[in-house]
Amino acid sequence: EFGDRHVGSGDLDVGAHHGVYALIAAKRVGEQGHVIAFEPSDRERQRLAIHMRLNGASCAKAEPYAGAAGHGHASFFTATSSSWSYVTTLNSLHRPEAPHQFREVQVETLSLDDYLEHAELPRVDILKVDTEGAELEVFSGAEKLLARARPFIICEVLDVTTQLWGYPARAIITRLTQHGYKWFDFLPDGTLRVHQPRDEYPEVKNYLAVPNEKVDQIDQWIARGTK
Repeated sequence: EFGDRHVGSGDLDVGAHHGVYALIAAKRVGEQGHVIAFEPSDRERQRLAIHMRLNGASCAKAEPYAGAAGHGHASFFTATSSSWSYVTTLNSLHRPEAPHQFREVQVETLSLDDYLEHAELPRVDILKVDTEGAELEVFSGAEKLLARARPFIICEVLDVTTQLWGYPARAIITRLTQHGYKWFDFLPDGTLRVHQPRDEYPEVKNYLAVPNEKVDQIDQWIARGTK
């Protein structure tokens, strides 16, 4: 739980997969809130919809778009050859360099700014982004959102995925820092620590980006001696 939650609170989950974050968000925003989960894979989106229904997440909505810098269509690669369910998290707009088979399908891409122009979403409090390297694309299509709504952002930062897109993961850290965000690490006990940017990000890990003007809202979660 980050920031102040009010009636009409809205969260965006870009790269929702089977909906772990979306379902948690739905419980936090309540029946009068809104959660929009973007998942371009038909297979994963069907499972996402089932999980929403089974958990009574009536405030959550699944959308078929791949988050991007703009509207269009693109090839999307979905894993097909493994018995391990985690491999389906490798689904990507770029063919992953992994020892598994992938099926290529066409999906519709859409920027968050374009989506929000037509969505009935009065506010956006939290944005979660896990798009297997397309994170900078997503943020390029969310300039208005970042400037106006100033949401808290949970984002994966991982070199092995961003390298397929031709940039180092640290560029994600730099991009949001330039937008006036401060980064934090999630600690095992649920508290936060100020993140120290580095050159390499080899581990699968999510980080929290907080607008500079909202850092005081998470003060109680920052571990002592790490501010």
